[in-house]
Amino acid sequence: MKIWSVRLLLALAIGLSLSPLAKAQQDRRSANMLITGCHYLVDDPVAVTQQQMEMADVCANAVASVLHFGRELQGNMAFCPPRDTEPSDAARHIVAYLKAHPGRMNERFDLLSYGALRQAWPCH
Repeated sequence: MKIWSVRLLLALAIGLSLSPLAKAQQDRRSANMLITGCHYLVDDPVAVTQQQMEMADVCANAVASVLHFGRELQGNMAFCPPRDTEPSDAARHIVAYLKAHPGRMNERFDLLSYGALRQAWPCH
């Protein structure tokens, strides 16, 4: 076997072994990656294991970030949640929105969340 064909096979093997890793990195911000934790956050079902509680915490942190940055949005991007809105309150709206739009689960969680919360709490 020639040296160039060995190199080609080695390059293909490395590329194929890295493709799942690249896909996982791309999906990290998707709704698919956070929705299970958000279900646990809104107690549907109740988180009972340490892993489930950690998943709920990841969702709570993501939603808290959306709430924080969302308050700064302008124009048609803005949403106006009630003053003492908790991440779990916002997560309920986000989960309902994602259930109504299951085809969008591969999209970025934060951008979908802005849309869900704009729908739930439009600014007047």
